[in-house]
Amino acid sequence: MSESALFWLDKASRARVTVIGEPIMDKYTYVMPLGKSTKDNIVTFAPLGTEMWRGGGWIVTENVRTFVSAVGYRDADVRPVLKTRYVEKSFTTKLFSLLEDAVVSERVNKPLIEGSDIILVADYGHGLLRDAAIQELTSRATFIALTVQSNSANWGFNLLTKWHRADYVVVDQNELRLACHDQYGTIDKLARQQHERLGTHVFVVTMGHEGCLVLNGQHERRFEAVADKVVDRMGAGDAFLAATAPLAWIGAPIDVIGTVGNIAGAIKVGKIGNQPVTRKEVEAWLKKA
Repeated sequence: MSESALFWLDKASRARVTVIGEPIMDKYTYVMPLGKSTKDNIVTFAPLGTEMWRGGGWIVTENVRTFVSAVGYRDADVRPVLKTRYVEKSFTTKLFSLLEDAVVSERVNKPLIEGSDIILVADYGHGLLRDAAIQELTSRATFIALTVQSNSANWGFNLLTKWHRADYVVVDQNELRLACHDQYGTIDKLARQQHERLGTHVFVVTMGHEGCLVLNGQHERRFEAVADKVVDRMGAGDAFLAATAPLAWIGAPIDVIGTVGNIAGAIKVGKIGNQPVTRKEVEAWLKKA
């Protein structure tokens, strides 16, 4: 498998990619618990410093950069969403988060689509990708690689059903269930339903520690997770999407897509914050497997 995956990574590297998605700043404020307040039913914390990473469409762009020949990012020139997590530093335990700022919708112009092999869309549900932009993309783009995220700010509102066409999709199992309005159906059945509705070439459901499900028109297969160290789960889906979208575009087998995607996700969860995953790291993992 490693030789096959390396072959397909080389073949996919000629892709030209345009990334479209909300710009996000991820800020970690590290704290240490001191104890319960004597006057209120709250825990007092001492600050230990902060770190910031460029997330959202920015980190997807950084992730895909080393896998392809050319990549550009369109953030619509809007102020980024700021997400601040308060984190107990010893065990990287997130305590609570704050969401600041918003993104307004903007039409995606024709020049951003022409000249790209892949339009990689990261729809985080903060208002950038509304009906006009979706219509523009789906009517003009040759190959759309898509993820549609459900998070605390848009739960139940930012669904895969916003989109009526995509060529490659990566969503997690909760996002799939929300899109299908089905809490109990099997993941295989629900994935096939959305795969057929959207007309995708390849459809992926990520399932955290349970790995992922990858299917196309003929086959489907589950791949076990390969992470040996979990430091921070944030950004694993973005890494999966960025590493595998060029493979889906070039027509790589689902075995290669599932393997490379799980490796990219495993590399990401071993890093604190939104640090990018590179092709060099993926190849090193493949060679040692």
